[in-house]
Amino acid sequence: MNVGITLPGSGNPGDFARHAEEVGLESVWTGDHLISVAPKLDSTLLLAQAAATTSRLRLGFGVMILALRPVAWAAKQIATLQLLSGGRMLLGVGTGGTIHGDAAWRATGLPYKDRMAQTYAALEVLPDLVAGRTAVVDGENVTLAPGAAMPPVLIGGGLPAMRRAARHGYGWYPAFLPPAILAEAIGEFAEQAELALQAEPAGLAEHAAPAEWVEHAGPAQHAGPARHAELAQHVGSAEHAVLGRHAGPARHADLAQHAGPAGRAGLARWIPAVTAQVAMALGDLPIGLVDDHVRELTRYGMSEDYARQGLLRGGPEQAAEHLAALSAAGVERVVGLPIAGDGYRQAEFLAEAARLAGQGGASGTTRLGGPL
Repeated sequence: MNVGITLPGSGNPGDFARHAEEVGLESVWTGDHLISVAPKLDSTLLLAQAAATTSRLRLGFGVMILALRPVAWAAKQIATLQLLSGGRMLLGVGTGGTIHGDAAWRATGLPYKDRMAQTYAALEVLPDLVAGRTAVVDGENVTLAPGAAMPPVLIGGGLPAMRRAARHGYGWYPAFLPPAILAEAIGEFAEQAELALQAEPAGLAEHAAPAEWVEHAGPAQHAGPARHAELAQHVGSAEHAVLGRHAGPARHADLAQHAGPAGRAGLARWIPAVTAQVAMALGDLPIGLVDDHVRELTRYGMSEDYARQGLLRGGPEQAAEHLAALSAAGVERVVGLPIAGDGYRQAEFLAEAARLAGQGGASGTTRLGGPL
């Protein structure tokens, strides 16, 4: 399991990204809002600065509001970021939810009620546009250049978004869910993804190009009950490592080549990755301050008790236990969202918790720093 952090929406995100890389985190992420409840820098420029100040970090949209942009323009931005970053992008996609209202949609003259349909229509043509292949957009042939590798796609949202992601073969990007809820949801996610693949194996394998393949390094890494043993039977224990990140139709053949003849049948049993965002308030912070910020999370439609169950808090040892629980639930990546305290210090605490979990300092079930 990998561990990343959300970039601040103001200040110097490039400096923060450099700090995140120096302390050992795997990725940095940003939300994407034109008009939001809090001030927010443009996400594409923010990630471009993060790319310029780092060399290793993955760079993620958590999430891009795809339907607010003409799809060709979004594809151009994504391809440019891929090229500038050396292929380090991760593409979370969402509809903006309800907390921020419809102000951005009214400002751009776009229908708020159509945002879901527009998002999935854009995802149909986005991989070709990003890659520089000709796609039909509003009845016109469109080809962008230069092209770039399509980043892995994760659908942001709750359980309805999870089910849509499974049907379409994408990864899932839930936020603020407690480990117990995530474990149950990821089990359903794996089941529905496999059912979708069985129903339309050839088409979904192509459609699923942007999803990340799960690396099955051990039982604690699996997503969904019984899937690890099933995949191991087809691929063979010596081949597990090759089931790392593979995106795009060409990668399917590459994966089959590395897996060997005995492993090719196992490619029919794939599980898209799960990246979970968690609110975090680590270290010795005033209880009243943390409580105030936890109550703010209820704006997302959850109870205060529910928000507390999903909160990453305490010292690095306690946080490492929470990371271990998320890994056991089937989460491949955790993205911390600091809600209190100094962001730089929060990044340091999070990196230390990740190290403790990776060394078995918590439950001993988490393995951090893999290739996802």
